[in-house]
Amino acid sequence: MFCNSCGTQLADDAKFCTSCGAKTDAVAAAPQPAAQAEADYAQPQGRKSRLPLVIGGAAALGMTALGWNYFGSNSGGGIGLGASGWQTRISEWPKPVTVGNKCGAIDQTGKLIVNPIYDWVSDFDANGLAVIGQGQLFGFMDKQGEVVINPQFASAGSFEGRDLAPVMIGNKWGYVDREGKTVINPQYDGAEPFDSEGGAWVVIGETYGRIDREGKFTVNPQFRFHQSFENGLAAVQVGEKWGLVDAAGQLVLNPQFEGLNGPVGDGLYVASQGGRWGLIDTQGKYVVQPAFDSISAIKGDDLIGIKQGQNWGFADLAGNIVVAPTYSAVSNFMGSDLAPVGLSAGGATYANRWGFVDREGKLVINPQFDSAEPFVDGLAIVSVGNKFGMIDKSGAYVVPLQYNWMSRQSYDYFAGKAGFGGSIYANSDLQRAGVLDNKGQVLVAPQFDSIGCNIESGD
Repeated sequence: MFCNSCGTQLADDAKFCTSCGAKTDAVAAAPQPAAQAEADYAQPQGRKSRLPLVIGGAAALGMTALGWNYFGSNSGGGIGLGASGWQTRISEWPKPVTVGNKCGAIDQTGKLIVNPIYDWVSDFDANGLAVIGQGQLFGFMDKQGEVVINPQFASAGSFEGRDLAPVMIGNKWGYVDREGKTVINPQYDGAEPFDSEGGAWVVIGETYGRIDREGKFTVNPQFRFHQSFENGLAAVQVGEKWGLVDAAGQLVLNPQFEGLNGPVGDGLYVASQGGRWGLIDTQGKYVVQPAFDSISAIKGDDLIGIKQGQNWGFADLAGNIVVAPTYSAVSNFMGSDLAPVGLSAGGATYANRWGFVDREGKLVINPQFDSAEPFVDGLAIVSVGNKFGMIDKSGAYVVPLQYNWMSRQSYDYFAGKAGFGGSIYANSDLQRAGVLDNKGQVLVAPQFDSIGCNIESGD
């Protein structure tokens, strides 16, 4: 299902939207993009950001944590795409935390600057505002913990650093300003935050359109699904096919593809026809013919993961294979000179293990890990058995295998001997969460039930 507040795809059993905080009683199952149902999507997505790490207990992975998708033999074929690199909607600090069954927020020393009194605290946006929830009502607070809009809405989405936010009043969505004044009356079945193009996607019935800041339609509801604007263009679905529109809603590429996502390079999009995947330009011309069973692409990376049959390798943006498809799974280089690769064969030594290859396909770190994430700032999260740590590019451990869980949130890491931490989140045997910096040093000692608001709905 999809969040009607911000459009984020959610797990079917989600109680809150992981991006904007909307409760799932206000989250509708948006029309599924059937044409891309088999596509794989690489996460995280969005803008680059440098944030610290988080450490914590096995059950402490908070809702702010973003996962990784690896592309392997079990993938159904399609595209893995970070539409614009790394995504984070949050400011660096404060960070929401869970204590018991309530949520508050901490500063970078771990000090509670917002006492855990809320049923929901979202990530703080670029201007330092967060959605808060008390009981059935939602409002907003600032980075100092001051309530700036009293909880009064049935649900609320983020301001996203702008001056209007989507809110639900009754069973319809509208928009309020930073003082809580209604600017656009509730009239939509779903509403997303205003974006960099100056408009917002809204839902009427089961179709998406776009409105301006006065609530007037600039693009009438007509699309079954949409993606975010990038460089003035967005992929949209009409019926079962995908094309491109500009911010005025004009089709610049008629819907004709079974799947479409991007951009991944200079005006390049990953597209599929007949179950095969390639790269097209904005005119719909194939730059790389649809010759692959799947593509994993990240904007800003000049190599893409490609799947042929059951195996994965890498190709450049012209479609030239630079690493032969010999691996059962791969992740992207993410701008590094090494990428994680997985082997499902190789005897007792390498079977079902992850290692790292360079951009020429040379195996630099032998497969030895049960999981491996891409390198960021020279370090990669790996696991062996049920313990997680971090290695450098020589394969040496910088953070020993000591956490029950570690994960990055963009340039945040979540880890923890007792939780998940720093710009890295992790968890430990103590089931407490903390924060690590991008060198694996503990910033906030594991002490919270989670970094991020992660509590039961209570409904």
